[in-house]
Amino acid sequence: MLHISGESRLGLLATGLTVAGAAVGGVYFAGAPISAGIVAYYVLLGLVAVFVPVWLLSGSLGRPLELLRQSISATRRDGDLTREVVLPDATPIAPLASAYNELLATFHSITTRIVFKALV
Repeated sequence: MLHISGESRLGLLATGLTVAGAAVGGVYFAGAPISAGIVAYYVLLGLVAVFVPVWLLSGSLGRPLELLRQSISATRRDGDLTREVVLPDATPIAPLASAYNELLATFHSITTRIVFKALV
């Protein structure tokens, strides 16, 4: 699952409360009476409107990003430039993984040529 930092959570909370405040303001400017129930309803609605999309996106991005992070860490650790990140094409970050794989292939090709020229 994608980790959301404490600062990001506070930002999301502030955004949700801003959405709620705008909704309550709309009710007020429409001339309707504002009760504690209306405020609570719009606060809940604002928080849901902000947190649900983040939660859904973190689920669809979390695992692929973690696989990419693990691959980068492993490559940094052991220097294996032939490693590839394999993600389904439907994954939102599949183009990023493909670009990373191409970059590693280029690095592998360059290092192979350098070693070959050093031996000749």
